Amino acid sequence: MSTSSVIKHVNFWWLKEPDNTDHRHALTEAAQALAGIDGVMDVSVGPRTGTDWEGPDTTFDYGLIVTFESMDALRAYQPHPIHLKAIEVSERVCDRFHAFYFTA
Repeated sequence: MSTSSVIKHVNFWWLKEPDNTDHRHALTEAAQALAGIDGVMDVSVGPRTGTDWEGPDTTFDYGLIVTFESMDALRAYQPHPIHLKAIEVSERVCDRFHAFYFTA
């Protein structure tokens, strides 16, 4: 894989207390702070949106997409203190998560 490709990180969270606005706020704030990490190009975070058609997964509560300028930026992100703080918040307010990466 080229180290110059844009990388997308997608994360889905299942909240321990889906109606807890304090938990939602803490998760949103921690996720938005990820934009302050060098090499992060964009951060999108928010609650799952319902649709009026069948098909989309309706079991998760919150989603996150982080866009990195390169694989090197993703590698630097993993141990970054802002990312580690987001993990702490996630572990406190979420039951579980599912994450994956793709090249865009």
